[in-house]
This record gives sequence, C-alpha cells and structure tokens, in this order.
Amino acid sequence: MTEKKIVLRVEKDDDRREIYATTYQMRNPFHQFADGVATELDVFNYFSLSRAADLCPKAGRVLDLCCGRGLLIPFLRYRNRQPSAYVGVDLQPKNAIWKEGRDPRRRGKEMMHDNWLFPRIFIEGSVGAGLTGRVLEGIKDEEAFQKKGFAFDLIVFTSSIEHMQPEAQREALIEASRLINLKGRMYLTCPITPEDRDGYDCQYAAHIYEPKETELKLWLAAAGWEIESEIGLVTKIKHLKNTLRPYDLGVARDALAFGPREQILPILAMMYPYAATEKAYICKLSTVGKKKAIKAKPPAPGGLLEGLK
Repeated sequence: MTEKKIVLRVEKDDDRREIYATTYQMRNPFHQFADGVATELDVFNYFSLSRAADLCPKAGRVLDLCCGRGLLIPFLRYRNRQPSAYVGVDLQPKNAIWKEGRDPRRRGKEMMHDNWLFPRIFIEGSVGAGLTGRVLEGIKDEEAFQKKGFAFDLIVFTSSIEHMQPEAQREALIEASRLINLKGRMYLTCPITPEDRDGYDCQYAAHIYEPKETELKLWLAAAGWEIESEIGLVTKIKHLKNTLRPYDLGVARDALAFGPREQILPILAMMYPYAATEKAYICKLSTVGKKKAIKAKPPAPGGLLEGLK
C-alpha cells in the first residue's frame, strides 16, 4: 500500500487488504443499556472494561491504546481504581471526546465532566510502528512521569487490534512491550477466527483482520509477552452448537432456557473459553521480554527520542 487508506468501516466493494485501518468504534454500552436495546455485545463490553479497570494497581499509570471515546475512564474512576495518569492514543482525534472534558456515558448537556480525579493525556496517532516515540513525546512534561520514567503499569488494548492489518497488529504488540513496566500487565481483547478460515473473512464489517488464536499467540510470544490468563468474552449460539462438548452443550441449553440471551452468552463464553468467539488475554512480559526491556534501557521522558520516532 503506497497510501494509508483509513475508513470508518469496510464497505461491500472494499478490499480489506488495501485498507490501513478502520475507525469505527465499539458500541457504547452505557447508551445501549439506557435505551433498553443492549445485546450480548454490550454486556461483554461492560464486563470487559470492568475487568480491565480492575487490573490497574493503586496510583498506577494506564495506557489506553485505540482509546476512542474513553469508555475505560468511568470504570477507572468509579471502581476506585484511579490511576496517577491516564494516557489515551487514537488515530482519529474526533473519536476521543473525553479530551474535551466530555463524559462518554452521557448525551447532550449532561456530557461535560471535570471530576475524574486523575490527569488525562491524549496522543494522536496510530498504535503501530513509532508508538513508543509518540508516547514518550506526549508525556515528557507530565508530572506523573517525572520521577519513575515512562513505563506504564497497565496497557489496555480492547476491541481494536482487529481494525488493523496483520503487520500493524504485530508492530503494536512489540511497541506495547517497550512501554510496559517490568511488573505491568496488558489487557488485550479481540475476535478469534477459526483455524480453517482466513483472518480477512471477518465477523464484523468494521474489522480488517481477525487473527487466528495460533497467530495471535505467536505474535505475542515474538513480541516478548507471556499470556497469564485467558477469558472468554462472548459467543454465538450457532458457534456453541458446533463447538461445545456434549455435556457442556447440555448446560448451555439449560442456561439459555432460563436466562436472557444477552446475559447468558457472555457468561457461557467465560465458562467455556474454548467456545468463545472473542477473548481477552491478560499478559505480562516473558523472561525474554524482560531481558529485552532491561537491555534496551529506553530514555526517560524528555531524553533522546529521535531514534524511537
């Protein structure tokens, strides 16, 4: 690709291989619940963001990749996980309404909010190659990074990586490994493509490439990440029928008979992650990743950034 083609979503005649990125955002679960039209996608998004926020240590520093409207911010604030700093990176600045003081949970006149209790920094740009330099440049004057350097305690990368080409996905995982604290965690979520299907054959029109789980795990390992735990986030009834073992399928049928589909499908995905269509991975630096991080000795904010841009 000679030019970076960035679109909202993939249209009928578009070739996914020719698109650099899509900027369509995940549904806003707060709005969907308020309107009474929430589906299993909104339930799993709410669960997922809650879990991500719970990983933030006391006064930790959070990097939100492809932050969009900043849905993670209220979870950090109201689950008593206030970080010392929140940094959001997004390719499309107009998606990041939080940088203007707006509350992503609200609409209209209720959207302004200035009591989040922690500093918030927005950085415009992709999360692929060059991310480390962009982040260092964006935080070099921020007080929260002056004493302890640039490393983040938590990196959140939810429902985003599939909006990029495979090469950019690999680059993003490498860049993230350069920005994490040696004891930090990354919370990554994405749809999972069956092993017998092409990743460009996506479940959703907004996505470019949904990796196979074997691919994703290879990319993580190569980038210096180790998967600490896996969580099923959501699934589909047809996929359950084709994937679940007989006993598990019986449990799923009973659950679906007694509970609403939009609640039960994310729960079944958590119970049977092998049958999930989207998963979360909680990752830490591997032994190899830690050695690379120590050897690299990246510059402190305000230092020599040129080589990282």
